[in-house]
Amino acid sequence: MAENLLPIIRDQPLVALIVLAVLAVHLRMQYQFWFRPEPNIFQKYGNRFTNPVEVAKRAYYAKAVWLITFIFGVALNIEFSTVLISTFFLYALITVCLFGWKGYPLIQMIFAAVAAIVAVVGGGLF
Repeated sequence: MAENLLPIIRDQPLVALIVLAVLAVHLRMQYQFWFRPEPNIFQKYGNRFTNPVEVAKRAYYAKAVWLITFIFGVALNIEFSTVLISTFFLYALITVCLFGWKGYPLIQMIFAAVAAIVAVVGGGLF
């Protein structure tokens, strides 16, 4: 398995960084949910909505759209890096629309925009 990861890290470090970032965020969220229960594990999205259930619904919606479009792109046999960067940009755009231009959604949008620009300029996307 490690030999399969090395070309991705070497040839597409931005894709590897996105995968590691998504993995780190979700592992942290699972830890918070299962081992250190917190009442609002979605607080990273900002305090625009006072009801934690509303924040969770919106976060879940954004993640569901990302996952469905990602799986659909992979099923269509589109290049992995193209699917990952495109759907990550879509996810970031949705979170900004749902939560505003601040905090975690803003960081995601900046990261996704830089990834898309680097991929397009570098010829690795579309």
